[in-house]
Amino acid sequence: MMGNISVGLTLRASTIVDKAVSIDVTEGDPATLQCKFSGTKPITAKWFKDGKELTLGPKYKISVTDTVSVLKVLYADKKDSGEYIFEVQNDVGNLIIPPKFTKKLKKMDSIKGSFVHLECIVSGSHPISIQWYKDGQEITASEKHKYSFHDNTAFLEINKLEGTDSGSYTCEATNKAGSNQCSGFLTVKGLSSFFVLLGTPEIHITWYLDGNEVTDQAKYGISFVDGLATLRVTQARVADSGIYVCEAHNDAGSESCSIELKVKGWF
Repeated sequence: MMGNISVGLTLRASTIVDKAVSIDVTEGDPATLQCKFSGTKPITAKWFKDGKELTLGPKYKISVTDTVSVLKVLYADKKDSGEYIFEVQNDVGNLIIPPKFTKKLKKMDSIKGSFVHLECIVSGSHPISIQWYKDGQEITASEKHKYSFHDNTAFLEINKLEGTDSGSYTCEATNKAGSNQCSGFLTVKGLSSFFVLLGTPEIHITWYLDGNEVTDQAKYGISFVDGLATLRVTQARVADSGIYVCEAHNDAGSESCSIELKVKGWF
C-alpha cells in the first residue's frame, strides 16, 4: 500500500537585505552601487535615478544574480549626482516604495497676464497619483489650470495670471505605501513702465523695444494722460525682454528715457 507524500512549499516576497550606501567619486571615474535581495524566484530588479528607470548602454552597466544587483556608472560626471533607487519584485509580493520628491517646488515670481509652469519630480513605486492644491484647496483641471504626470514629472500650468493667483501651491503624491508633499510660493506681480512728462502741448509719445517701434496694440497697452506715459505689456514672454525707450516730442524738440525689462523663463 502506498503512503501519502506531503510536500510543503513556502513562497517569500522579495525584500532588500543589504542596501546600497552613499558614495563620492571623482569626475571621470567609474561609480558602483550594489544591493542584496532575497525572495522566491523569479525576481525582477530595476534601478532608477530621479524617478526614471536606468537601462544598459554606454553610460550604465547593470548586472543581476540570484541575490545581488550591481549598477556601474562607467564615466561619472556632475549630472550623475543624485538619488538612485533600487526596486525588486516578484509574483508573491512587491516591495512598495513610498513617494519621494527628488526635485521640489520652489519660490517663484511671475507677471500678471502671463503664465507659469510648476514642476516637480517624484520617485517611488507606481501607480502614483498626483493632486495639486492652492492654499490648501484642491485645484481642478480647467482652461486656467492644466496639469499632467508623466516620466515621474508632475506639471501644473496656470494661465492668464492674476493677483489672486498668488499663494502657496502644493503637490501631493500618493501610492499604496503612503503619500508625500512639497510646496512652493508663487507671487504674481503687475508689470508697467511709466514716465511723467512736462512740456507744451501737443506732446506725442512713441515707444521702442531694442530700437524697433512698438506698434502691436494687442500685445501692448499704451496711454498718455495728464503728462503720464504708460506702457503695459500683457502676457509677457522671455522674448519681451530688452531695452524699452519712451520718446516724447513736440514742435520744440524731443526727449527720451529708457528702462530695461527682464522676463525670466521657467525651464
